[in-house]
Amino acid sequence: MSRKTAVIMACHNRKATTLECLKRLFEQEWKPEILDVYLVDDASTDGTASAVRSTFSHVRIIEGDGMQFWCGGMRLAWAAAAKGDYDFYLWLNDDTWLLPSALKHAFDLHASLEGHSNEACYIVGSIRDPLSLRPSYGGMSWTRDGWRMRSELLTPEGFPKRCDTLNGNFALIPRAVFQKVGNLSTAFTHGMGDFDYGLRARAAGCQLWATGEYVAECQLNTTEPAWLDSTHSLADRWKSLNSPKGTPPLEYLRFVSKHGGPLWPLTLAKLFGRFLLPGLWSRIKATKTIGLANRPSNELASKEQAEPFSLATPSRQAPTGSSAARRLRILVSAYACDPDIGSEAGMGWNWIRHLALHADLWVLTEENRSVPALKKGIARHPELQGRIQIIGIPRHRYGERLWSHFYYLSYRDWQWAAYRKAVDLHREIGFDLAHQLNMIGYREPGYLWKLPIPFVWGPVGGHAQMPWRYIPSLDRHSAIHYSVRNVLNAIQMRTSGRVRKAVRAADVILAATREDQTALRRTHGLESVLLNEQGTTSQLTTARPSRSTQTPLKLVWCGLFVGRKALPLGLKAMQRALAAGANIQLDIVGSGMTETTWKELAQHLGIASHCRWHGMVEHAKALDIMADSDALLFTSLQEGTPAVILEALQSGLPIVCHDACGFGTTVNDECALTVPLRNPEISIAGFTAAILRLAHEPGLVERLSAGAIARAAELSWQSRALLMMEHYQYALHIAR
Repeated sequence: MSRKTAVIMACHNRKATTLECLKRLFEQEWKPEILDVYLVDDASTDGTASAVRSTFSHVRIIEGDGMQFWCGGMRLAWAAAAKGDYDFYLWLNDDTWLLPSALKHAFDLHASLEGHSNEACYIVGSIRDPLSLRPSYGGMSWTRDGWRMRSELLTPEGFPKRCDTLNGNFALIPRAVFQKVGNLSTAFTHGMGDFDYGLRARAAGCQLWATGEYVAECQLNTTEPAWLDSTHSLADRWKSLNSPKGTPPLEYLRFVSKHGGPLWPLTLAKLFGRFLLPGLWSRIKATKTIGLANRPSNELASKEQAEPFSLATPSRQAPTGSSAARRLRILVSAYACDPDIGSEAGMGWNWIRHLALHADLWVLTEENRSVPALKKGIARHPELQGRIQIIGIPRHRYGERLWSHFYYLSYRDWQWAAYRKAVDLHREIGFDLAHQLNMIGYREPGYLWKLPIPFVWGPVGGHAQMPWRYIPSLDRHSAIHYSVRNVLNAIQMRTSGRVRKAVRAADVILAATREDQTALRRTHGLESVLLNEQGTTSQLTTARPSRSTQTPLKLVWCGLFVGRKALPLGLKAMQRALAAGANIQLDIVGSGMTETTWKELAQHLGIASHCRWHGMVEHAKALDIMADSDALLFTSLQEGTPAVILEALQSGLPIVCHDACGFGTTVNDECALTVPLRNPEISIAGFTAAILRLAHEPGLVERLSAGAIARAAELSWQSRALLMMEHYQYALHIAR
């Protein structure tokens, strides 16, 4: 069966959002044989059109006049696509970010339904809010109760559901439906067009089905329209009501007269009643909200969407934040904090530093090392004075030289001491929220979840397993270590009572990697929010100058010398690349227990003269070595999101790595060459091919370098802190 598909999109001044939407579209696990995108750029002034042309040259861009809005833009794109011979049309909002199997799920569902129905079928995708993980847009039921029109968003429950109409964020419409219903109506400029289309399709005998699983994410727009805000003047509210993004009375008249039944004049009158008496409407709505809040949570999940019908246009907007006048008081457990080193301690410092710009923080941290480091960091940043209170908790170590696992016992004791101090502080200060920040490993959730305040945990890591197929490629000690770890990790994930309690108590759980997300879902039946633990600073470099393919390719590898870092894969790939004629120099930064073994391997492979071993150097020296390199070779097999990846990006350093773990979701095709994590031979072959491309392909290093800088800007600590503040606000909201 042919599945030639045209994707219909419209955009205006959301460059980064639009690019991310297209990226996720083209990265789908499965795509039809032909997937053409028709994008109306409605006179964007932020460079959206040029950015799309540069990044996705095959997208067909149609220029709008700035007055198309959602319905007009989608209508224009669809009219252009209709001139082609397509089997399907896919509506896609540019603020709707597809999950990896979205297209496969939608097409498979259509194929299964088509074989069991004599009517034309089309599919609407169920979409969730990325913060709350609850339904935000999708298929709708539609009823008329006298003069009232009511719609209810359907919640996916593992099986497709028949529905009456839809939000237009994601809809797969076959040619048969288009031939019956046609394009979006010209009666609507921005909103109402998608609802109208669904109801017209139902009247034409078409069946609409909502996916039984979520296929995308889009943040729910909960912003109250200005025309319902009694603090605005009547003239301003009238202007808002008549704006394309309001509820233009003439367009609403066309909608209700067509779909509102014989009593539609009363529905129209209600619109004007809400406009003229917004205060009364707010009190009525508040009364209903109180009633909903008193219902059981499982009932609320299905019924809170069943408010009287309103025509909110699909949109992705950031939460507006707390309305409280004072700054939030947040208690943070951050065991390791140090502005002068990387890894967990550097990560802890950066979270604290940037969150303190938005909230007042009380930081529980390790007394001997982290307290002096935090004080030194705060002294360098006067804007943090008075915003961070440091509470040092001493750690009493014992027995670690006899058995390394005593580390966890003394660390647990530290967490208990931190909790006891937190109880006393909360009585004195009255915190708004507690956050278990680091160390990020899931094995030690601390005890802050026991406090009677909202609790955020994460980013949580440590669930990733060493891939079993790589165990034989490790040295004997590492092979035994990671085999035992895999088994113990699998057991601990499923049996730790304190982890289960922390999970149940958490109002928001943040997963550091997709592997952690999957493990939390499988082990605890819990949906978490993906948020990598690392970010980039504002100190971005410029793109690297043009490199001649006749000069040596300078690679750098940084990390601890332990089995999971898998430097031997890179050394073997380097041997093959040298044999293929590449001129390569590899700088190796780090040290550890496998140092002797790895140096002997380089000698055995005959590549020792191409390797420079720097040992463990100061952080600044490591950054200098990276700055003098052409690309970062990162061979790790089991990892979170190491700081070196973010440091490489902000240095404009292209990256070669596996397509897994935290770094696999941090990089993209614009800044990295990724290798499938399947087995050692595939990894070695993939690293070899990437090295040869960097060595011989003109302009590749420069293009990836520019992409690295752009990606670093997207992953800044400033944006990370704002995301965390949104999660704080959500935790406070659901705990009320």
